[in-house]
Amino acid sequence: MRTRFALALTTMLAGGLAGTLAGCGGGGASGPHAGDDAPPGDDAPPPTDAGFPAPALGFQVQTPTLQLNPGDDLTFCYYFHMPNKAELAIRGWESLASIGLQNLVVFQTPTDLKTPGTLSTEQCGFKSSNLLPPPLWTYSSTNVDPSSEHRDSAMLPDDAGAPDHNHVAQVIAPGQPAFIQMHFVNPTANVVEASLKLNALAYDDAASAKITRASTFITYDTSIDLASGASATVQGNCTVPATLNFFSVAVHTYRQGTEVHMLDGTTSYYDGGNWTMQAPKVVTTPYTFTSGKLTYQCKYTNLNGYRVKSGDNEGSDDTCMAVGFYVTAAGNVQGGYCANGAILIAPQ
Repeated sequence: MRTRFALALTTMLAGGLAGTLAGCGGGGASGPHAGDDAPPGDDAPPPTDAGFPAPALGFQVQTPTLQLNPGDDLTFCYYFHMPNKAELAIRGWESLASIGLQNLVVFQTPTDLKTPGTLSTEQCGFKSSNLLPPPLWTYSSTNVDPSSEHRDSAMLPDDAGAPDHNHVAQVIAPGQPAFIQMHFVNPTANVVEASLKLNALAYDDAASAKITRASTFITYDTSIDLASGASATVQGNCTVPATLNFFSVAVHTYRQGTEVHMLDGTTSYYDGGNWTMQAPKVVTTPYTFTSGKLTYQCKYTNLNGYRVKSGDNEGSDDTCMAVGFYVTAAGNVQGGYCANGAILIAPQ
């Protein structure tokens, strides 16, 4: 018998993932739980934005500002430490993307990939990190119209279901290394100053004592190889135990993607279109892959005048990633990772 999540969750999937860094303001972190190890940038924390304030419980991270010229198409990563001094149970995320920021993904990493406070295009992204365990997909957002500012949010389920009825939360360790992968596009005729503000919304201490940990199951495929004008399908089959209760799933590509699918064995469960139509499927009744197999499919057509392969740069590469958020009765700590159909980290 399935339980039900009390759920309020929106847009947990981001699109894509170079152009000269013309100008760079300071980044930083603020909020009641922000620690002394906030990432370097300006000496003082960024001023409070009355329209997008730091949360009462949790913290705010602000990236440096990029100056985008008309027509710029850039992928940058901002490396930082989550600024909380103590472990936090995160109930949701909010983001405010300026004009020019089209896609963002927040990843946690086991160690620092670059000095905190760095904004860089070098080795920027999931594949380029070359980590095992890989970066943990934590929050994401897509702005299909980067000529306008974009607010987004994602709230985790309020109730994990019977028997405990705990809140569902992502647990963030103090000073957790992380990076934000951002795809900047300036479709306007003017120079744009682009940046991101990210809020982590935490439970209070009492609620944090009774949570069910959420985690992420990620797939990645390195077999994308599209000649100019070619069409192709990439797919893989990943073993997933029926003890995983998924509350959000999606499949993610870049610009060459035309269709995406996720199947439970041979039964279709999730279907999407191109990168603008890959919103997550969010459910109030947790879903288990009863076949024991999660199958992902990504279809592409390469209309560029060059070859496209698997990679992190949306301007020249493409990707096929299935992302699922789940809980288990045991309250898992570790997520799962499947590469080219092979389980490298078994989900728990």
